[in-house]
Amino acid sequence: MFETLHDALEWAEDSILEETGMKRLYYGELLDLGEIDFLREMDELSLADLRVVFKEKRVAAGETVFLRKGHGEELFLIRRGKVRVVLPLKETHRPHHLAVFGPGDFFGEVAFLNRTPRTADALALTDTDLYVISRTAFDEIASRNPVVGAAFYQRLATVEALRLRDADRELRRLQDS
Repeated sequence: MFETLHDALEWAEDSILEETGMKRLYYGELLDLGEIDFLREMDELSLADLRVVFKEKRVAAGETVFLRKGHGEELFLIRRGKVRVVLPLKETHRPHHLAVFGPGDFFGEVAFLNRTPRTADALALTDTDLYVISRTAFDEIASRNPVVGAAFYQRLATVEALRLRDADRELRRLQDS
């Protein structure tokens, strides 16, 4: 019935979201910058500084946001929609599912932080609205307002630590199976 376990889990997840009325988060109103999870606690003055440098982008369902090994220095924040991040594997010729991100989440942080090529592919699962910030634009704001820069990085680091912990757990599970 489903090609992969991930596809089956995603179907179950979507069904639960539909039944509980939570699906509107993916298809409903656009989140404002201050409603993005890791920026939620920022004060209005800091958010006002960030609003100047964030751009808005719309990606249609099925479109690629970025590809592995592509150049990029942008961080993407999801206002509405869902994005799947996968790692193409040569051995199986099938992508390895890394994550699905929804409203309030962010992705693309590795290239944003390191200014290195993308480490995975990102594909829009639904029509998706994003906030996008380039590292260059962020650095300009951070140099003018170091408090905003420090708060942004601190929040980014906190989420990254949680994601690394989850990745460790998944690697242990794969090793044990």
